[in-house]
Amino acid sequence: MIFTLGLDWKSAPLKLREQLAVEEQAVPALLRDIRRLPGVFGCVLLQTCNRFELYWDAAESSDPAGLRATLEKLLAGSGEPCPLDYLAGKEACRHLLEVACGLHSQILGEEQILTQVRAAAETAREEKVMSSPLETLFRLAVTAGKESRTKVKLQAVPLSSAGRVVELAAQTLGELSGKRALVIGNGEMGRLAARLLVEAECSVTVTLRSYRHGQTIIPRGCGTVAYEQRLAAMEGCDILVSATRSPHYTVTRSMLDRLSAPPRLAVDMALPRDMEPECRHKPGLTFFDMDDLQAGQELEDSPQLHQIRQIIEKHLVDFEQWSAYRERRTLQEQPPRFPLFVSLAERPCLVVGCGPVGLRRAGVLQEFGARVTVIAPHCHRIPEGARLLRRCFEPGDTKGMVLVVAATDNREVNRQIALECGGSNIPVSVADCPGESSFYFPAICQSQNLVAGLVSKDSNHRLVAQSAAALRQWMKELN
Repeated sequence: MIFTLGLDWKSAPLKLREQLAVEEQAVPALLRDIRRLPGVFGCVLLQTCNRFELYWDAAESSDPAGLRATLEKLLAGSGEPCPLDYLAGKEACRHLLEVACGLHSQILGEEQILTQVRAAAETAREEKVMSSPLETLFRLAVTAGKESRTKVKLQAVPLSSAGRVVELAAQTLGELSGKRALVIGNGEMGRLAARLLVEAECSVTVTLRSYRHGQTIIPRGCGTVAYEQRLAAMEGCDILVSATRSPHYTVTRSMLDRLSAPPRLAVDMALPRDMEPECRHKPGLTFFDMDDLQAGQELEDSPQLHQIRQIIEKHLVDFEQWSAYRERRTLQEQPPRFPLFVSLAERPCLVVGCGPVGLRRAGVLQEFGARVTVIAPHCHRIPEGARLLRRCFEPGDTKGMVLVVAATDNREVNRQIALECGGSNIPVSVADCPGESSFYFPAICQSQNLVAGLVSKDSNHRLVAQSAAALRQWMKELN
């Protein structure tokens, strides 16, 4: 069952959202800690300037109240638990679909939230904390978001917070052509704001902490200045925008007071905030932060909103049907896999992916005489005698193979491989989803006269590893 805890711009002020913000490098450890809690099968953290939402998958029989209290305290760090908005089951799923479609954004229908939903899911996959229900739900959420943006046109509504910044600048300063703008930060949000200001014919300068040829992206038409020189660059500019991930203030009130010609408009697009709150009270300065970047247009009871909600409900039904099918399969008592020993001598086998799992399985197949092909775009080390195709998997790569191993770090690619093999009746082992596998890749135990393969009925990897170690020791003593 899917649950969510969180806050967004509607339910909590910027100050509280700022307190909950987790530094990017700390997110993986937090996800792993949550996954280890009793009853939690998977989790995803969606964290943006406007929201902080944890989605997790747990058994319905678990104690939701106790788990919720534990999570609230964990998310709050030290101190008392932080009360968060809570949804469960269908409402939690619908909420994510609405978020991906931009219905809960300050800028209705904004484009960036879809990228952020996709990135949150990717982080969960990388940390191995993504369960099958969460994987399916987030995939459908991204699909719904794409469909709503393709089919529904939200006229006259900026599609990003950066677009809203330019709109507010024009309302505050009038004609923007020729105005001087300084953008502190060259991340995704900063580059977008800079590009839109250039399109509005502003003279734009972007701060850089460092420059690496071929790696640092500078928006076309922008000048640059070292981050350390930002105070001098503020002198005489009309528009000041800050959009960094710095844990410290990039702009303070004392900095503005030292300027003889301070900016006329300042916009803080960061969370945690880049600009000291006292900057808001600087005489002659119009100040906006993320809580101020709210579009004035509402789509309540509009044809566009109705169309988006139809898209959401369609994908919600898809998720419910998938969940019902999965539950029926789970309730059915599955017989154990039949251990079948076959000859792979000189027979073509395919391994897609060259991480530790893929390389280990390619090596085992080589030991049993198979003609192994490894497909991976960045692989530099394969078992001796294997063939390497240094590229991504392509449809049709499984043709002619007698056995396939899908072991990439991309869930969607592994799923495509499983589907292709299923349509051609080719045995396939999917490393990150045993449920999609038509055979389990066993732990191999060998002695001079014996070969044994071990798998578990319920993907208990620890039990398999312990049993294999004991069996290998027994076989060694037997010889």
